[in-house]
Amino acid sequence: MWRVFLVIGYFALALLIPLTWMAVSVWRKARRPRAVVCPDNGSVSIVGLDSWHAVRMHALGNPEPFIERCSRWRDGAVCEQDCREQLGRTV
Repeated sequence: MWRVFLVIGYFALALLIPLTWMAVSVWRKARRPRAVVCPDNGSVSIVGLDSWHAVRMHALGNPEPFIERCSRWRDGAVCEQDCREQLGRTV
């Protein structure tokens, strides 16, 4: 009986290792700050993406970025995030 569990364990590892590798790769790429031109005033802003959101959306096949922080935001202000088009596919 232990052989059955051993085979199941090998199959689980065979699936888990590449998925973990992909998730870590996407997470690391999404953590980098990026420079974009703000559509509101045309100035350059530094934005940071939500890295866990990027991993979830990549796993679902929708790599739409979500901006978590911006150098122009003050005290939690939010904007329409129209600069996401400049980022394209995040990963």
